[in-house]
Parts: sequence; structure tokens; C-alpha cells
Amino acid sequence: MLLRAPFPPTGGVCSVSNSTLLAIAENLVISCEEWRAESLPLQFRFGYSEAPWSSNPVAWATPTHSSRYNMRLAEGSYVVGVEIIDAFGGATLSNLMPVSVEAVLPASASDDEALAFLDNAFTSLDRLGQTSQILGAATSVMKQLNRETQPGSGRRLLASSAAYRMRVRRMLLQNMQGSVNSSMTPRSTGPVLSTTEGLASAGGIQDVQPGTGMQAAASLERASSLAVQKKGFGEEDLEGVLRVSDAVLFASRMEDNRDARNVAIRGVLSAIEKVSEGYVRVMLQKEQPLVC
Repeated sequence: MLLRAPFPPTGGVCSVSNSTLLAIAENLVISCEEWRAESLPLQFRFGYSEAPWSSNPVAWATPTHSSRYNMRLAEGSYVVGVEIIDAFGGATLSNLMPVSVEAVLPASASDDEALAFLDNAFTSLDRLGQTSQILGAATSVMKQLNRETQPGSGRRLLASSAAYRMRVRRMLLQNMQGSVNSSMTPRSTGPVLSTTEGLASAGGIQDVQPGTGMQAAASLERASSLAVQKKGFGEEDLEGVLRVSDAVLFASRMEDNRDARNVAIRGVLSAIEKVSEGYVRVMLQKEQPLVC
């Protein structure tokens, strides 16, 4: 019997619409062309990292059959890459593309003006049903929340007081309650869980506002219900839900009344119950029968 391993996707190139853009306000369009593979169809997984690529974690979007993708990013220097995946799971990383994202507001802008700008941008994405873009932008904003203030001529949207960062986290979680939660699929639960974890806990208790725990618990519970339906559900998904559960419990400490704390805690318990039952089912299916 002759076994032949297929080659991963080759021959293509990816490009960005522009290498310099304004934070959150402008779409970065990524396009891939001329990729070939022996095993079709191809999927494209678009991602970005703070520069340099090799030294920072990559925020990946859910794989898609579309070779074109839009994203919005907070201020900073990024590297964009695409993983091209064939039908058998063979993958190739595209050429890496540097992108510079500049501040959109003047240095004199107030916290209220900056928050209103962010809120309007995310509300617009929500109305258009652009859930992947909401998650990508929220992840980018979340990463920036913990950065120290950097010098520059523009007003950095996220380098401000703990009170302002607290309001930004709450606003992002509120926006995730719309089209993100309603159109979430089993395949998109990973990015949702990752973003929820960061918004609920990153930055310390001083950055958590009352209401954050309840909102994060709602996203967690919805994601856990869908995660167990995902093809290949397993240990990694279970661990992801448990990590987010810790973050939600952390945020629930700042709820200003017992009822709100109980809502967040019940959401966590429900999520853990769902994924635990799902994981047990998977383990039982893999269990070899006992032969006497």
C-alpha cells in the first residue's frame, strides 16, 4: 500500500489595504490570492500580533472560507498574518504584514469624548452584524487597556485613569451582549471566551466596575452552551471555560449587591456544569470496551 502525504497550501500571497490607518475608525482589509492546495476547500484564519510577531501572542479570528477579511485595531504597531488551511488540516502561514495604527482623537480630547467615540464605533459594528470585527476590535482594545501611557501627538484612546479603563471594559461587554452573543456559533466560542476573560479580569480589581461580572457571565454561559456542540470539543475547551469562570468570579466581587453577585455565580456554575457534562460524554466515547 502506498501512502502519500499532501503538500500544504502554496503559491499565494496576502496583502493589506493600507499599512497605516486610524484606530478603530478605519477598516483594515486583508486579502489573499492564488493559494493552491491538493485538498480543497481552503480555509483562512486571519490574525494579528503586536510587533514583533515572534515575541507576542497572536489573536486569531475563527477560520473562514472567505479569502478576504476586515478588522479594526486600537493604536499600536502590529503584524498581520494569515494561516491557510487545506481540507486535511495542512496549514501554511502567509507572508507577514506590518501595520501602524495611529490615534484618531486630539490630545485635548476628554475621557467622555474618547469613550463616546469607542461606543459609537462598536455600536455601528453591532448594527451591521459584524461579529468577527467586534471581537477583533474588542481584543485589540483589551490588550491596550493595560499598556502604560505612551508619548505622542494624538490622544490615546485607552491610556488614561483606572476609572476610564473600567468604563471601557463595561462598554465592550455591553456591546458583546448584542450581535456577538446572538450570532455566536460553536466555532466562534474560542475568541468569545478569550475576549471575555480579558475584559473581566485584566488590569486588576481596580479596573472592574459593578455589572461587569453579570455581563461576563452571560457571555460565558452562552459560549459554554455552544462549545460542547463543537466538532473536536475536548480538554482545551474545558480549560478555556474554567479560565473564564475564574475571571468572572473575580469580577463578581465588585458587584454592589448580593443579587448581582448571585447572578454571576449562577452563570459560572451553569457554564461549568455544561462543559463538564460535555467532556464526560467525549471521554466515554473514547473509552475502550473492557474485554474479559
